Amino acid sequence: MKTIGDLFAGMEPPECGDALGGQIAKLEIERAKGAVCIHTVFPRFVDYGTLKTVSAALSEKALPGNRVRIVPHFAPELWSAEALPSVVERVRELDASLNGTFRDCEAKAEDGVLTVTLKHGGGALLENRHTDRLLAETIREWFGVELTVRFDGKLVLENGDESVIEKLHVEEEKRRREAVVQEVERYEAAMQEQAAKRRISVRDENSLLPKIIPETARPILGQVPKKEPIPLHEVTIEMGRVTVWGEVFDISAKETRDGRTKIYSIDITDWTDSVTLKILQPVRECAALDTIKKGMALLVTGSLEYDKYDRDNVMRPVAVARAETVEVADTAKEKRVELHLHTNMSEMDGMSTAGDLIERAYRWGHKAVAITDHGVAQAFPEAMNAWLKIKKGGGDFKVLYGVESYFVNDLVPAVTGECDASLDTEYICFDLETTGLSAASDRITEIGAVRVRNGAAADRFDSFVDPERPIPPKITGLTGITDAMVRDAPKEADALRSFFKYCGDAPVFVAHNANFDISFLKAAADRCGMTFEPVYIDTVVMSRALLPDIRNAKLDTVAKYLKLPAFNHHRASDDAAVLAEIFLILLQRLKDDRGASCLADVNTALAG
Repeated sequence: MKTIGDLFAGMEPPECGDALGGQIAKLEIERAKGAVCIHTVFPRFVDYGTLKTVSAALSEKALPGNRVRIVPHFAPELWSAEALPSVVERVRELDASLNGTFRDCEAKAEDGVLTVTLKHGGGALLENRHTDRLLAETIREWFGVELTVRFDGKLVLENGDESVIEKLHVEEEKRRREAVVQEVERYEAAMQEQAAKRRISVRDENSLLPKIIPETARPILGQVPKKEPIPLHEVTIEMGRVTVWGEVFDISAKETRDGRTKIYSIDITDWTDSVTLKILQPVRECAALDTIKKGMALLVTGSLEYDKYDRDNVMRPVAVARAETVEVADTAKEKRVELHLHTNMSEMDGMSTAGDLIERAYRWGHKAVAITDHGVAQAFPEAMNAWLKIKKGGGDFKVLYGVESYFVNDLVPAVTGECDASLDTEYICFDLETTGLSAASDRITEIGAVRVRNGAAADRFDSFVDPERPIPPKITGLTGITDAMVRDAPKEADALRSFFKYCGDAPVFVAHNANFDISFLKAAADRCGMTFEPVYIDTVVMSRALLPDIRNAKLDTVAKYLKLPAFNHHRASDDAAVLAEIFLILLQRLKDDRGASCLADVNTALAG
């Protein structure tokens, strides 16, 4: 059988003499109330004050988070009237109204009767409160002795005695209240000192996540947990009873059908993980639990268990306390104004709501803050409501409403390159046929071009080009150009020189899907050591802007839309010829409908 002293294994026990040698006979545990009752057999009498000292030490060191009470059991022969003060002290715990009634009393035990001689009256009170029965039951529980308790002496106050007893009560109550006030003042001072040490202005590696201040804990259920809390992400079912902390982010409560029990589900997080606290409490004992609100920090001792109703692991608390968290403060003498603040309305950027951010800035002593979300103004109503709340509370704060705007290039990039020539300038409308789609690995097989001058087609250029490689059958099927047709054609360099000579100095090129054709000319020019930095116009872009109801911008589709004659599509010479006709029509519409007069106006005019 273990002794009380064994419970302090590895810890320093209090100096309580014979109390530590008591043999533990039985343990009674009330998990819901966080209470432990230890029935202990003592070989010698131990006064009740000493037992309370040991109980407090067990609550603090050996069984933290629990309210411990030692129930003593002594041999019957240890009973005597000298044990009455200890018995009375226990009875006072059960009935506080008896305080002062037993002052200066005397006791005598004879023939199974305990006679208590009172000095200051109170006989009627003791009779009404059945104090004789309480004393007898306590003596029977402790010593196993059956006694009848009687009161004699001054049972009723006489004239003049009232003032004496009243004075005694007043003095005792005064001393008690003064002691309580002093204790509260010492506690508050200690809490303020501890809290002051836990205000930080710059987060470091030890304070990146919010932290609790255990010294500020105030009990809600059971006693205040004493152990250092561990992170929630480390808690497992196998660990048994642990102490954790978390901030409440959701809470619900409902009564059972019989209305006797209330079931609380409280979700908490310490920002390493989250857990649900499941508490079942009699309705008449729920006043303290009903004070728990969202945002409150809780210090909890309990066990992680699987809940078959929730089908998840939940924590069953035996002790819950409210506590404060480490405060992050702005200690700068001159407060800044944040002019670049993103709320949760900034997609993939902000996390906190405008209300929370404004409240934090105000709490830090800032005078203003600017909301600048990414391209949206959805946070403005909440920001306004947060400002109104501060204003109604007498605060002085200003919200600057802003936005991170996006610059949208709404110009239609029909013209590439810089040129301020008139729209009546000379153009080279051209088209290429190639062996494939890659300007880097494929080659030109045909160049066709038409010169546009003074609003009309002037002359034409057409030449096959020897690609110096077989033409894929698929390309031959599309264009009709065979290997035999290009076998004796000029090589790439010669064909380019002829084409550039035809184009003249600083021409303006026009092509349908111009980036494709221009890329082939640039790649060929690089291979041949020629410089080619053209200004060019893409008629695909012009068609989409000036013909909004057209089905697509393919060359044959545009030609048909403009009611141009049929042509041999996918041959450079024919494509260039019809391109020239399309370009002249689009150019006239650009002048008439969009008011463009020079090439520098084209992109802006097409944007509308």
